[in-house]
Amino acid sequence: MDDRVGDAARRGTEAERRLRALQAQAAELEATEARLRGALDSMTEGVVVQVAGTGAIVDWNPAAERILGLTSDQIAGRTSLDPRWRTVARDGAPLPGERHPAMRVLATGEPATDLMGVHTPDGILRWVDVRAVPVRDEATGVVTAAIATFTDVTAAHDVQASRALRAAGVGTWTWYPASDATRWSDDVGPLVGRQRGWMPASFEDFLTLVHPDDIPPMRAMLEEAMRSGTPFEPRFRVRTPDGDWRWLQGGDAWVERDEAGTVRRMDGAVWDVTATETGAAALRASEARLALIHDSVTDLLFLIVVERDDADAVTAYRCQSVNAAYRAVTGLSDDELVGRTLEEVLPPTEAAFARAQY
Repeated sequence: MDDRVGDAARRGTEAERRLRALQAQAAELEATEARLRGALDSMTEGVVVQVAGTGAIVDWNPAAERILGLTSDQIAGRTSLDPRWRTVARDGAPLPGERHPAMRVLATGEPATDLMGVHTPDGILRWVDVRAVPVRDEATGVVTAAIATFTDVTAAHDVQASRALRAAGVGTWTWYPASDATRWSDDVGPLVGRQRGWMPASFEDFLTLVHPDDIPPMRAMLEEAMRSGTPFEPRFRVRTPDGDWRWLQGGDAWVERDEAGTVRRMDGAVWDVTATETGAAALRASEARLALIHDSVTDLLFLIVVERDDADAVTAYRCQSVNAAYRAVTGLSDDELVGRTLEEVLPPTEAAFARAQY
């Protein structure tokens, strides 16, 4: 009887020791988790954990909420495929969710980095430098999650972009259709003959500078871009304070919509193409003068272009143009002559003679 009591007492003492050990381990684990959570919460870098399978965010730190502009309720469970991110690549093109670093890690098991833009709920574009690494099951090595850390580099990105645009002579603009309010970069002023920093208060104010003939097609292109997302790339003239007209080219437009699909804002770029347009106009005028001279000559003119292959061997003699006198004598039209080979439009003897001249 005494032995059984002693064995029970020893077993009870051993069980108490094991319980105390487990409690101590649990307390240490809890303390370790608290320290890790404290370190995570104090980081200036954003951190999110996305699980394999869905890519849903299951853990994050306050810096992630601050950088992404989201509350804990908004970030919990969100995946990279959620269209509300409206992410863009470093070149400004839309960045699909499956190309986010964390999703690439979950797909390949390899670390991934990238610079990407993320739109916050209030429409601000934040540029983040992201690094994602895999979390693996210790027993199987299977990737179970991805941890992404990211830093807000918007200020540095904007400075670099501004310097690059300034060096290229490109101005940028933002338009808010609901209020017609606009924002312009400092470089727009010089493009329209004004000082740096000059900017119109609204889109309608800007249109007062645009040539009247260019306004209707610009409005039509703008309405179509807002309706269907087609490129907004107008080429138009603006009057400078000294009365000159300059040609500007618009492009790189980005349309941002709210959850109902209404256009909330548009961003784009504009640059000076006066030299290009002036040169093109001069070329068109020169070609018109040459055509006039060409058709006023009474002799028959039959201009030939010689085509050659990569080895510089002649492959064809082709009619480039004829004048009015040639058309009148032969009774043939440009459609019947231009672009055809000598053999197609001339008798064999005349074709051989023409080839011999070259």
